[in-house]
Amino acid sequence: MAYSVDLPHFRRLLPPRECAQRVCPEKFARINRRILSPRILGFKTLGHKTLGHKTLARQGNRILGELTVFQLSLQRIGALVAWLGWMGLVFYLSTRGWGGHETQSFLDELLTDYLPPIRAQLSHTDLDTLNFMVRKLAHFTEYAILTALGYWAWSSTFKQAPLAALRYALLTSILFAISDEWHQSFEPGRTSLLTDVLIDSFGASLAALLLFKFVVSPQNSRLL
Repeated sequence: MAYSVDLPHFRRLLPPRECAQRVCPEKFARINRRILSPRILGFKTLGHKTLGHKTLARQGNRILGELTVFQLSLQRIGALVAWLGWMGLVFYLSTRGWGGHETQSFLDELLTDYLPPIRAQLSHTDLDTLNFMVRKLAHFTEYAILTALGYWAWSSTFKQAPLAALRYALLTSILFAISDEWHQSFEPGRTSLLTDVLIDSFGASLAALLLFKFVVSPQNSRLL
């Protein structure tokens, strides 16, 4: 099978033809064929023709395109899994195992084990106040994170425009906050409070505002 390779720089690496042919013509021909063979140079052959640089470039671009599609698929799946997983965590924290009494006991043990001087200065009323603040801060943080993950899911998985994805993320977070408080009304030892819905909505709204300022607005500016 005959091959043709258009690589002048490889031929320059060979010894001078006149010198090599005078010393051993057969050995020169054998080495020349071996060095310039498509197998050594990494070329693929098709019949009697060697695939050139353009064909190899097209094959490389195709492989890179397939890898890019695979990475985008993983990103879309990861965004949806993260969003739904965080919803599941919030739902779990709304069960009776994470009521006010349980979190206060956990906070008491934590301060006693790691910060005993601070725990010694806190009265029972102070501990109640600290537990209340921690729980409300947890509400705020949970729904701020939920909104950020929701924006990622709506924009990446569901392919929504940045502003539409932000609206859907905020709306779903508020609706989930309402449904979560309704779910707590059926859990023993838990209470359903309108103030918790307002705190959750405030956390989601603040996250949406930050996303709009630092993520959505710059993207819209680049599109203009």
